[in-house]
Amino acid sequence: MPANNEQQEEEEQEEQEEQEEQEEQEEQEEQQQQQEQEQEQQQQQQQTGLGPTELTPEEAAKARLRHELMERKFLMEDEIARRRVEREEELEQLKEEVEISEAYIRLLRGNLKALEEELEDLGELADDDDDDEDEDDYE
Repeated sequence: MPANNEQQEEEEQEEQEEQEEQEEQEEQEEQQQQQEQEQEQQQQQQQTGLGPTELTPEEAAKARLRHELMERKFLMEDEIARRRVEREEELEQLKEEVEISEAYIRLLRGNLKALEEELEDLGELADDDDDDEDEDDYE
């Protein structure tokens, strides 16, 4: 019987070894399948990028919010640039109006000075005429 026991133990040991080998082989196959799937996913991601189905709802919400904020930022930057250009144009127009106004003021001052000189000349003539009248009165 001891021979039978030894033989039975050997058979059990062989079966156990075969089972372990089979389990190892199955594990290796599973790992290989996982690696293949990961490679396929990586290739798909490289070709198509992350698809919306691969995003969690939170990630999708964050992405939408980020997109909206960036869009608002660009719109605000455009608005700021547009207003800056408008203000610069208004400033140039105001500068031109100031130049025109200053030139007109210079012209008016020149005309005023000329009129004052004419009035002085007329005043002197009037004074001369008054003197003549006074002299006529004395005669």
